[in-house]
Amino acid sequence: MCKWRSELEEDYRCKVAPEPGSEYCIFHDPGEKDIERFKEQFYKQIGKVGGEDERNPQYDFTGYVFPLFVTFGGGVPIPEMVVFPEQLGSEREVVVFLSARFEKTADFSGATFSENVSFVGAVFSKVTNFLGTTFEGGADFMGALFKEDVLFWATTFKAAANFYGTTFLGQANFQRSEAKIVSVGPGKPRLGGSGFRRERCGVILCDTATGYTFWYFARRAFVGQDERQKADAAHYFERIWRLKASVAGPWWRKSLAAFVYFMDLLLLRIPIAYGASTLRPIASWMFVILGFAAVYATCPSLLARAWNGLWTVSNWATSLYFSVTVFATLGLGDVEPARLLGKMLISLEAVMGALLMALAVVVISRKFMR
Repeated sequence: MCKWRSELEEDYRCKVAPEPGSEYCIFHDPGEKDIERFKEQFYKQIGKVGGEDERNPQYDFTGYVFPLFVTFGGGVPIPEMVVFPEQLGSEREVVVFLSARFEKTADFSGATFSENVSFVGAVFSKVTNFLGTTFEGGADFMGALFKEDVLFWATTFKAAANFYGTTFLGQANFQRSEAKIVSVGPGKPRLGGSGFRRERCGVILCDTATGYTFWYFARRAFVGQDERQKADAAHYFERIWRLKASVAGPWWRKSLAAFVYFMDLLLLRIPIAYGASTLRPIASWMFVILGFAAVYATCPSLLARAWNGLWTVSNWATSLYFSVTVFATLGLGDVEPARLLGKMLISLEAVMGALLMALAVVVISRKFMR
């Protein structure tokens, strides 16, 4: 019987005979396919034609290589097309596309999956369409690869939708889609970490429009799950992708977007992570205070005080004390600037201190108001 399937699952052997001169059946053969035989065997399987010992399970398409256009229900079939029933699955049979490959366009629009469906490790080589698709059970896309555009417009996930390790190389549109539960991996998304793609996000998104529509869709699901930290992280990634999408168009628009991007980075993303982190504001305070203190300590001539040695404890303690008072805008007056550069630095630190303290109050208040 089929070598590929029997190696994948030792306790199950494909019911379709191998191709003449091959160890692979018409479904799992990685090479050239007999299209007519493929369609004949396919419709025999989903139509339950013949006994169970003569065909594969009705909704099990593990490892199938679909060489034809795939669609669901209705319409006039053409020779280059295979048509699934409009509703797949039952209380006893889930739908499995484990490691399946779709070599042509796959159109799932309007389909209803009444039970769980698995696209784990599936590869979609061409445009894929889930317009208005309804998943009554769980939908698992873990490790799936979409090489071209995919449309999840108005898709309904009534149970869990798992996108852990999913890769979107083209554009994916999740507008108007809703899910009860969204998963992108254990503990993900998260703000911390060195990576930006799968390490922190759990999913790989390569298009800017995909980035902000996916994270908006995921954020709404996280809020419904009362996963506030994940919702904050999703909001963080959504804002980043929206800014990236804004850098397009004529030169003047790109220049303006670049300025906005820089100010957003300086005032919102780095210091407070768009309100998603309570540690970022405190870390920003420490960074600014210690940074200016180091400048005052290494350049004592900036301040009107006696220089008592660059590396003395007294020098560094006084510089740190002065940096704290300036940052907090206390204005005690016991240490004063001595040069124009010193006055400029002190003014800059005071402005940054006022902004960072105000932002910290907003972030912390938002956390407690929940």
